[in-house]
Amino acid sequence: MNLKTIEQLNNIYEPLHSQFKDLKLILDKYNFSYSNAGWFNMHSIKHNDGFIDEYFPIPVLSIEGFGDIGLNLDYIFIETTISKEKAEYLQLDRFNDYNIEIYGVKDYLIDYYQPNLAIEIYKEKIHESPEEEFHFAINLPQGVSMNEIINVIIKIKDYQVI
Repeated sequence: MNLKTIEQLNNIYEPLHSQFKDLKLILDKYNFSYSNAGWFNMHSIKHNDGFIDEYFPIPVLSIEGFGDIGLNLDYIFIETTISKEKAEYLQLDRFNDYNIEIYGVKDYLIDYYQPNLAIEIYKEKIHESPEEEFHFAINLPQGVSMNEIINVIIKIKDYQVI
């Protein structure tokens, strides 16, 4: 047994485990029900012009009627799935304070919106896409307060993204 490797992994995963427990508690406090909670691998992250597969698991909670919250190593994603029609008419300016991504459901490696993309180009890409549904994600910095996560979920619901 390589104790150094175990210590390294525990240094990475123990804070995520604690954060996962805290997230479950705050969701319960605000009466959000989660249907699935576990550790899942094979997420992909954008790096330069390509993607890197994450073979290691991260904690993810699926909130009933909403979507997922994932606790990645250096950021937190809050993701929901929306129709093509919703995606075409999103008022993205309501989310200027956040790092937003919109990508395909069938082909999740195609970005339809990144923060540096003009709204007109985004809408054209959505319109021309063969995708029928899209993932709408807000990425928050790792370590953000649990209340900020709840605020983002409420904002997504209030602005009728879902």
